[in-house]
Amino acid sequence: MSLKSAFAGALPTLIALVFAGVALSQTPPKEGKYEVTSCSSAVLTSIAFSPTHSASNWELMGMNVSNPPGGLLDKATFRCVGLSSMLDGKNSARWVCELVDAEGGSKLLSYWTNEDGKTTRTHYVGTGKFEGIELTTTAESLGLSSKIKPGTFQTCGRNTGTYKLK
Repeated sequence: MSLKSAFAGALPTLIALVFAGVALSQTPPKEGKYEVTSCSSAVLTSIAFSPTHSASNWELMGMNVSNPPGGLLDKATFRCVGLSSMLDGKNSARWVCELVDAEGGSKLLSYWTNEDGKTTRTHYVGTGKFEGIELTTTAESLGLSSKIKPGTFQTCGRNTGTYKLK
């Protein structure tokens, strides 16, 4: 499996999971459920050394839309930077994402890992209304779309979950 195909398989999960932060256009209840669709575009730089050894770094940027409109995560923007590798055929990825609420005043920073298809959020920290937030997320990939430009990819994901604000 090439790094490109391994990355393409992990990326929709990444996109859906990354946005487990909370961006609000209204004051939400202190806890509840949320549903959001997140779409993004990324620039990818790759080293295709061999069929079993490769690497890439990338920067991804996008926006969330909540269901219902105006709900949790609505209109938050995000960016992520990451590194993916395949060494002896084993895939691995690490990335850090910053999410900014619709008003631009509160942020959430998340750290993620993916080892052979299993994605895990290992740490997050928030400022403003995100300070002390507790999150759960279930992600669903909506897949990659056609490339708009070589060296890029575009994707969307849907995630649902629960939140508890401090």
